[in-house]
Amino acid sequence: MAPELPAKAMKEMLEAAEISVISNASVTPYLENKKIKFVDINNTNIRVKAATFIDTTQDAELAIKAGLSYSLGFASQNQKLRNETIATSIISTVSETISQIYQLKSET
Repeated sequence: MAPELPAKAMKEMLEAAEISVISNASVTPYLENKKIKFVDINNTNIRVKAATFIDTTQDAELAIKAGLSYSLGFASQNQKLRNETIATSIISTVSETISQIYQLKSET
């Protein structure tokens, strides 16, 4: 498959859902009770408020700027997978760990 086709399909789906993508931007996170309340996109008038933020930077840039704990790659799912790679960093916004959430899920 030509590498530009998935990117084109993703762009079309996001446009159809009226989702704006901001790339190559620097951000400043603002916290309340150790959780990201909102993020300002630097050098713009854009402020993003969300219940969850997904940091897709390679090195957990948002989590680091916010001073929050984070896991890189698959390590967030299982520490045995620490050296495996994935292009997303997970920023915990709940008090439970991923393992605790899976345990709760299996108990129901």
